[in-house]
Amino acid sequence: MLSATSLGLVAPVLKDSGQAEGGLGQSTVAAASVADFGAGLLSVMLFPAGALALLRDRARPPIGPPPPPRSATAGGPG
Repeated sequence: MLSATSLGLVAPVLKDSGQAEGGLGQSTVAAASVADFGAGLLSVMLFPAGALALLRDRARPPIGPPPPPRSATAGGPG
């Protein structure tokens, strides 16, 4: 999702160029903030199952070491 990174890209560039304090810089930061929020909201509305899965996985950290990888021959026909 490229639009969700707009504020992270715009704000440092405006600050480095000294434009962040002006009217155009403030308007640009405000527009980038709205775009980021809108993109996140739209993605949750369009893909609710994916958003819930992300929240569920973040809320429940794994306990213990990960299981060992399964070999290609394990459990196959004899």
